Amino acid sequence: MLDSTIRARRLSRGYNRNKYCPLMRFGLLSFPASPSGMLEVASMGEQLGYDALYTGDHLFAWWDQNWPILDGWATLGAWVQNTTKIRLGPLVANLSWRDPVQMARTVIALDQFSGGRIDVGVGAGRFADQVMGGMHEMTGSERVARLDEGLVVLDRLLRNDLEPFSGQFTTYQGAGTTPGCVQQPRPSLIVAAHGPKALRVAALRADVWSTYGGVEDLTVDELIAVTRERNDDLREACELVGRDPASIGRSLLLMVNHGVDPWGDPDALRAFVEQLHAMNFDELVFHLPSRGQRAAFERTSLDVLPQLR
Repeated sequence: MLDSTIRARRLSRGYNRNKYCPLMRFGLLSFPASPSGMLEVASMGEQLGYDALYTGDHLFAWWDQNWPILDGWATLGAWVQNTTKIRLGPLVANLSWRDPVQMARTVIALDQFSGGRIDVGVGAGRFADQVMGGMHEMTGSERVARLDEGLVVLDRLLRNDLEPFSGQFTTYQGAGTTPGCVQQPRPSLIVAAHGPKALRVAALRADVWSTYGGVEDLTVDELIAVTRERNDDLREACELVGRDPASIGRSLLLMVNHGVDPWGDPDALRAFVEQLHAMNFDELVFHLPSRGQRAAFERTSLDVLPQLR
């Protein structure tokens, strides 16, 4: 069981995710479809002791256009008002088409409303819902370039750096960020990256690197293998840019089709977390389970996860 003093510091964001911490965090990812569902997820996340609650940044459900989901940023605003301890954030916001200046202002507001509980997950995007935003045909190189520049803008504005900025995609002057973020020097930037160009951006800009095995079916051995390979690639990217790889936190999103049943097989979950820990991962994020799994989900959350922290 995690020492209560340490746990209190973690829940209040009083520890440093900018340097690898060997304590494992656990998060939930949910795409609420209704206000009642949003409230239920927020309540479960806090009552079951999860460290973080995330939602996506999609114009519609990428897996099924007719599947009901609520806007991610509006959902975060509602979660802020209905939680008190759990950390919140997008996993991940799409910097291919989101304006980083507007995003910075939204993050500042959420950080203020939450009392400093916001983390900022960002990525380069690639899902089909971007057609609705007119960005689907963007090249991979442009996506990564927008991610890189957007991170520079977010870092500056969330630190209250108001100097004029002129980049390839974003230009501004006369910036204002008052009242600024509660968290100092700013909220953590979580960067989702998988290919070599995006991993170099993560090596340069990320406080936390986020990865997942992809949308295809994988066995647990295949998931471990691809995660280990990407982890090695991140380490090499850090070495190329002169950064200590241990200064970046590591977060894995576990997909439901990736060979690990976290709610039905506690021993397999323990073995999986041990392998992640050996690769210096300090966060594992689960998709919210189906209603048929809720009893097992609650048992695992209360009885097993505290032992794995």
